[in-house]
Amino acid sequence: MNCTMGSKYSFGGYDWRVLDVKSGKILLLSENILEKRAYHDSGGNITWGECTLRQYLNGEFFNKFNPADKNRIIKKRLSNPDNSWCGTKGGNDTDDEVFVLNLEEADRYFGNSGDYLNKKRTGYSSEKKQHGQYLSNYYDKDRVATLNGVTPWWWLRSPGYYSNNAAIVNGHGVVDVFGYGVNNSDMGVRPALWLTR
Repeated sequence: MNCTMGSKYSFGGYDWRVLDVKSGKILLLSENILEKRAYHDSGGNITWGECTLRQYLNGEFFNKFNPADKNRIIKKRLSNPDNSWCGTKGGNDTDDEVFVLNLEEADRYFGNSGDYLNKKRTGYSSEKKQHGQYLSNYYDKDRVATLNGVTPWWWLRSPGYYSNNAAIVNGHGVVDVFGYGVNNSDMGVRPALWLTR
């Protein structure tokens, strides 16, 4: 099966996109949005480490895979850095089998523009660039994903402008670094995981 970066990969009954290949391991992101779900079941300040989306992905969702597939999924130590545009705390590192991308990864694996780390902001036409809340560039179209023929917004695990927000990718593939309320259940989920080849 093709394992080059950007190629499609079938695993566990889902279609995935290969984001990275490292010494016998591959990083996969679901090709489509698999469902809609809140980042956290209630509002309020929360980080990835404590949110119910993380619990679901590493519990109920992970348990949908058969034993052979589970054995290929690698538990990884994930860094959860602060939101560098807003200073919002990202929380502790976590050990996860299944996760969603963070802001750095959404930039790195879709063009590697460096726009997030370099704070290259965009905004509405009336906003000054230095105050814009969006990461938008040539690679927006690559971040677009569908669910039942539409293009919902999908969660990232990074915090947004406030600790009760999480960053998202909108239906046009633009990254909203300020994010939306964590209890919004209309956001899509694109799981990611590391897999042994």
